[in-house]
Amino acid sequence: MRESQETETGNAKFLFLFFCLLVIILVGCEEEGTNKAVPEEKKQQDVTIKPLPLSDEKHTFQNAYGWISENSILYSAKAGNRTVIMTYEFGTGKKKEIFSTTEMVGGVSISPNKEIILVYMPNGQNKMGIHILECNGKELYSFTIAAHELTVSWNPFSDNMILIDSFNEEWSFQSYICYFELGKLEKVALPKPFAQWQSAHSVVYLDWNEETPQLTTPLKSYDLLTSSSKDLYQDSITFRAEKEILLTINQHKEDSMALQYEFHKWNGQSYKTMKAPAIGSYSDWVIQPFELVAPKNTFITFVPYESALVDQYQKRYRLIAFNWKTGKQEVLKERIDAASIACSPQGNKCLYGNKLENSFEYKKISP
Repeated sequence: MRESQETETGNAKFLFLFFCLLVIILVGCEEEGTNKAVPEEKKQQDVTIKPLPLSDEKHTFQNAYGWISENSILYSAKAGNRTVIMTYEFGTGKKKEIFSTTEMVGGVSISPNKEIILVYMPNGQNKMGIHILECNGKELYSFTIAAHELTVSWNPFSDNMILIDSFNEEWSFQSYICYFELGKLEKVALPKPFAQWQSAHSVVYLDWNEETPQLTTPLKSYDLLTSSSKDLYQDSITFRAEKEILLTINQHKEDSMALQYEFHKWNGQSYKTMKAPAIGSYSDWVIQPFELVAPKNTFITFVPYESALVDQYQKRYRLIAFNWKTGKQEVLKERIDAASIACSPQGNKCLYGNKLENSFEYKKISP
């Protein structure tokens, strides 16, 4: 009888302990499931993409080129046999012609201070006509250079200087510095094309080896006064140099199928970095369009949902904003096509599209 009572008591204790253990396991699983179901949230917006009303009964829109103020943009349109450069003002819808030509416009570039524009036009026999204008259309300087293609880099440290690379059909290049206020154009010998300004008298460039295929290369600076180069950063894919910030885009050091976006001060100090999935091929990387909004310390770009080879990626992109001072990131829109983007000086509005034919409003990233 006593043995039977002890057995029943032992069974009761066992069942009690088993019940407690079961409760602990169930609670633990519930908490684990809750953590998985509710990950740490990123701030998220859903910006509204709106087409711009840039065509009318007299003008057929061609391309937009960017902002000349917080509320006005520059674009080209066809008007009969003329190509016209026009301004459009948000809010009022006011349009104004500032430049007209019967030749084809190859492109338009706007100065960092939004006061001067450069219009270039191919005029046959590998020559390019270049016109430098104030935003009201007043011409400051014009000239013609031998060029099949060209690139333009404005000096934000010295408003009177423009670096121009001209390329012939074999992609040999010649660099020039245009001092448009003086009406002067000077040839300059640079180590590589596609340089951007580091200071009033120095530029930065990618030191690609033309003989050996590379996925990354050193970013170097070149002093125009001393004709000397020095290394800045290693293993770069591309970069953007602006007055307040230097962005380098690199292959991630620990994840070969990811990109690392690094933001630097010109004194060598660095801000936060951002990692994102990469789209690549067997010989290079596909860098999605991006924009730097210095007043908001914000980088805006298109991020793929996963890393992939370019011919295998079938998804769209996530439009994100990254604050390079705080490291915080916001999603501006899901499942969007990657296309050109250009934001207003204060970053409150952005143009978007292959021809920058749309716009959206952008609220500041949360601090």
